[in-house]
Amino acid sequence: MAPFPRIERCDVLVVLVQLLSLCLCPYTKVEESFNVQAVHDLLYTSELERFDHLEFAGVVPRTFLGPLVLAGMAAPFKPLLVWAGLHKEAMLLVGRFMLGLLFACSFTFLRRCFAQRFAVGRGTDSERRLRNAIAVASCCQFHLLFYSTRPLANTLAALCVNVAFGFWLRSSGGTAVAASSPGASPSPRAADGGRMVAALAVACIVFRCDMLLLSACLIASSLLYHWLSLRSLLLYGTLASAMAIPLSVIIDSNFWQQKGWLWPEWEVLYYNTLAAGGTNSEKWGVEPAGWYFTRAIPKALLGGLLVLPFALVRRVPRRFAELGASMTPDGLALRFLLPSLGFVVLYSRLPHKELRFIYPLLPLLACFIGLGLWKIREARREAREKAAESSSASGRSQQLSFFSLPNLLLRGAQLVLLLSFLVSALSLYVSSRNYPGGEALHRFHSLLQAQARAQGQPLAAATAAASAGSSGEAPVLHICNLAATTGASRFGQHDSDSAAEGQGPLRLRYSKEEGLTPAQLVARQFDFLIVEAEADSGAWPAELGEAYAPLGSDTNDNAGPHSPALIYTFDRLRRPTREDWWPVQQKPALWLLARKTPEPERLLC
Repeated sequence: MAPFPRIERCDVLVVLVQLLSLCLCPYTKVEESFNVQAVHDLLYTSELERFDHLEFAGVVPRTFLGPLVLAGMAAPFKPLLVWAGLHKEAMLLVGRFMLGLLFACSFTFLRRCFAQRFAVGRGTDSERRLRNAIAVASCCQFHLLFYSTRPLANTLAALCVNVAFGFWLRSSGGTAVAASSPGASPSPRAADGGRMVAALAVACIVFRCDMLLLSACLIASSLLYHWLSLRSLLLYGTLASAMAIPLSVIIDSNFWQQKGWLWPEWEVLYYNTLAAGGTNSEKWGVEPAGWYFTRAIPKALLGGLLVLPFALVRRVPRRFAELGASMTPDGLALRFLLPSLGFVVLYSRLPHKELRFIYPLLPLLACFIGLGLWKIREARREAREKAAESSSASGRSQQLSFFSLPNLLLRGAQLVLLLSFLVSALSLYVSSRNYPGGEALHRFHSLLQAQARAQGQPLAAATAAASAGSSGEAPVLHICNLAATTGASRFGQHDSDSAAEGQGPLRLRYSKEEGLTPAQLVARQFDFLIVEAEADSGAWPAELGEAYAPLGSDTNDNAGPHSPALIYTFDRLRRPTREDWWPVQQKPALWLLARKTPEPERLLC
């Protein structure tokens, strides 16, 4: 494999789908909160004491190595965005796009290794067709590319796992044990097995300790099939651990301001397996033992689940008479798929289950779906070539019937993947309506700026007189818990950091204090509120009516369902009707409120 392989159209297709997901869903949720806030603080906060994680630490610490990489990749674009006059919200998109590019590169490596292994001896054109089939299959799955730009620890771990899968596939092309015998230099295949171990070690030690289960399955299978020697296992595992553990401990102990040494993934492992008898994970919900196989994997693969079985047969039948008898299992495919599914079996013992926990496995499953599609297409192509040869021999024109088995299988596979793509498109739209906190914070600033322009006040007036008022302090916006967990991150704030960078004209302070009742909100006299709408009526809490009104109005005359101060979120999918054919139903989620005695001159920096 060339060190810098040529970029293909299928590689561009994957990145374009990532960009589409990124642009339609620019905000993030609470699961991504630590990495998002850490990237922001590394880019915009100069004092470590003001970093978000020291105020909102979370249940367990997480590593700063991932945010450091993303912030370092995004930092060169920071002056460009300032020059263009864009708010720092754009930097969130840049940072997430950098993560998407890293994933796309690692996934491209996996696809090419997979194609080389399963199309070996069939020519470069066959390998290219297999790579294209894998790319198409991945674009027809919603979760695979949607999560690839989301700064989750699982996504960061998937970068290493994709590389590990690629080296795992490459190591299977030879016998590592014989090449690694005493007195012999390690072969390239033996080195590939060691590189797999190193990539898995980094994933376990730095990003997700649960990758230990996947590592155990992959290493055990490699040792069983002699793709990996004990020498390579110990050598590469020790070297990778000796570099990754001190790096994580030194950097994270500094950022978390610990008196002693801190290794985040050890803390996570201890919390989930040893502390409280290993029952801590049950606090976040319990799912049945087979949930990953009955709900999560079918939901992630969609129609591709019907195509995947064809990857596990050695030869796709060309005629109806060959069904059953000729469909012998493909031993090579099973050697890679079964150990990977063993990881899911082991993980199923953990009571709390989420799809993102097995996300690093989805790229390999997409490869198998692409393999099934490729085998069906190759069977149809060979059947057409055989029909053409028969025509030449007999002198009569013969074409492959539309109702022949290869044609029906290919059309069926294309149909289920097309339906999967449509379901993924609908899921992407639904997800775009599922971040009311990010939308609320963005609209809040937009309404304030529009109000300032309507009053004829210059937005960029940074004078002493601009901060005059009863207190001279910047107004305070209180953000409720729902908004804070559905997209309202520091990237969306107009604070002193963004003002110093020329990123925003508004001078505001922000509060995310939890557990405040409506009466306490009134007593604290916050200038602005983002509050949760009542579940039954969709209105804001009645206790706030005397002191607050929808943003942009001093009265309650702007409180209807079409108020710009009301943010909606996804509710459910319903059956379309003749009057309303759109199946997505929304509900009120958040209100933007302002005190009825505002001091607008305090808004400008």
